[in-house]
Amino acid sequence: MVAACVGVRAWNIAERTPLQFNNDDPLAEDGADLLGRENTIRALVKLCTQDDPVSIALTGGYGDGKTSVLNLLIPHLKNAVPKSTRPIIVRFNPWLPSDSVTLVYSLLNSIVEQVTADYFVPGLSATARSYARTLVGSIPYVKELKIVFDEPSQQEKLSALAKRVSSVGRRILVVLDDIDRMQPEELETILKILKGSSELKNVSFLSSFDKSEVANILRSKRPHQDTRLFMEKFFSSEVALPKVDREVLKKLFVAELNGVLLGILPGAQGVPKTLDEIWEWGGGAYFSNLRRIKQFRNYVANSLPAVSNEVDLSDFLRLEIVREMEPVAYETVYLRPEVFAARDLALEANRYFLGLDDKKDKEYRQKTIRDLEASLKLETRTTVMGLLSDLFPQIRQFLTDVEYRQPSARQGDSEKLMRISHHLHFRQYFVSRVPSELYPRAEELRLESSLQGLDRAAAAEKVSGEFDSLNAEVEKRWHFVHTLSANINSMAKEEAIGVCLGLSRGSREWSIDAFELEETVRDIGTTCKRLTADEIQVFLREVIDSSTSVLFTLVAISRMENKDAPYKLDATVMAPIKGYLASAVREILTKPSAPSVFDMYKGIDPNRVLLGWRALGPQAAQDQEQYLLNELDKPAVLDKFLATLFRVDFIDDYEALRPLIDYRKLSALIQKHMINLTNIRQANAFFERFNSETKSSP
Repeated sequence: MVAACVGVRAWNIAERTPLQFNNDDPLAEDGADLLGRENTIRALVKLCTQDDPVSIALTGGYGDGKTSVLNLLIPHLKNAVPKSTRPIIVRFNPWLPSDSVTLVYSLLNSIVEQVTADYFVPGLSATARSYARTLVGSIPYVKELKIVFDEPSQQEKLSALAKRVSSVGRRILVVLDDIDRMQPEELETILKILKGSSELKNVSFLSSFDKSEVANILRSKRPHQDTRLFMEKFFSSEVALPKVDREVLKKLFVAELNGVLLGILPGAQGVPKTLDEIWEWGGGAYFSNLRRIKQFRNYVANSLPAVSNEVDLSDFLRLEIVREMEPVAYETVYLRPEVFAARDLALEANRYFLGLDDKKDKEYRQKTIRDLEASLKLETRTTVMGLLSDLFPQIRQFLTDVEYRQPSARQGDSEKLMRISHHLHFRQYFVSRVPSELYPRAEELRLESSLQGLDRAAAAEKVSGEFDSLNAEVEKRWHFVHTLSANINSMAKEEAIGVCLGLSRGSREWSIDAFELEETVRDIGTTCKRLTADEIQVFLREVIDSSTSVLFTLVAISRMENKDAPYKLDATVMAPIKGYLASAVREILTKPSAPSVFDMYKGIDPNRVLLGWRALGPQAAQDQEQYLLNELDKPAVLDKFLATLFRVDFIDDYEALRPLIDYRKLSALIQKHMINLTNIRQANAFFERFNSETKSSP
């Protein structure tokens, strides 16, 4: 367990609460050496305690742990070195003072304070102030530093200060951290002090910085000078931080992320394995120092809790690494869901359709992916494209380069796994919340938990109540039904039956092409497969009784007879159910207070009801035709029926609706009410075709 070796003061995972913010602070002076810097510290101890004063450079990149090394060095100098050679340590952060004048006074004052804490040196403070005044005098920076220090007044003041300091009889070590954060003028002031350190026989300077950053700072003042060579004048020794062993960083990455992830997702399985995979396929290339690991850990701790139930953990972490490495690529993916999100047929997917034909669509997606690839920096291209190809099968499909294809791409139902590649889960990864038109996974889990152990009646009541609460949110309501359907096979039998009954209660406004209707019919069919013949009889009667829509009930029962349906029921099972439904439909539609089926439903749905009704058997067919004759004897209803007869040229509605009514009787009704009709065009079209058929018949 890696966390066990982490010191108490050194971001110890075991002692933090799961979501505690991990400050990007260096190790404390009594912290543990996590990165194996023992040899570096030994080299620094030797340099800082040798006889001759030195100006030492501790160099490394941002986040490589220079300040932590300094903090680990101090205890060695204080405790591991004999008292006779133990230096007086003066720590000073040169980038905090606001200007060059303040910088010089603060530094020399820090030295004076540290020396006088243990020794009485007459006149030391006054001499230091005098030297500081000379050092920060109006000396043009364009002069060579050699000329500056050759000036008598400068040299005299420095010699006076050196005499006072040397009287202490002990080495003084001035530690200057972060000089790569300074302004150009302030940096050159520090260099003046370092240049004069040869006069201070018992003073050594240890400065930490990123060489390339210091060179960039100096370049603004010295655009034509080799700033790296220029820096060599001021540092007699350099200790470069060695690269951290990749396996050490990996262990720290896994330990740190494992701690925070298990805090957010208690009981999560396979987290260490997931982190191992992420490290090997992208993470290791980016997390090259401890700072990046801690910053990434903090981001995950703050952003993941909001969507922890809505995303795939592995996808979330991979995408965030892409964001860290290549923000532009991250934005491209976010702004191009039509390229990256799988576009299965669903209400929410409509926003992703471009209206392109297959060839143009493929060309567009191919170009977007290639443009994305070309926009990446050369040093990150392979890693980022590898991560993206694992996130999006669409990228894997278009890329042929073996180096981008990860060998163990995760497979499975992308919707159930909440993968970013599925359109229903795409946006959650970017907005850190559940889109308003989707039913949150947290609510889904709450509902599933509340259904456990309920009988069918109680489960139906709970589902119906939840469905009704979403009445004003059409897309969210559909997604609610969809999530129930996705999990219905994992529910107990009574719970699954209750879900079907509860959804049937909400069918009142469903049209023939409603997604909710399709999902619920499928739920009923798959639930029937779990029941005995007798149980199916009871269940389907309950569906008929629970339904608030004749259309839905007729569609559901007719689908049970579909020879291509995976849940097709035997005719002996269906016969009594069809008889029960025929009686129910007759009672609903023919009772005196019932509205016309053409008022109950719009468009083609009334005809779907009538066709479904007559399919229930010979008696049902007779009932249906008599019902329709009665209804069409009303001009307003006849107008609505005529509107469905000739809709478009490529659909033969005339022939499709012929089974509903004897067209001779329909012709008579149209003639009877012609003067009151508004759909004259359809009426004339009917007569044209009907008369043509009549003339051609023997």
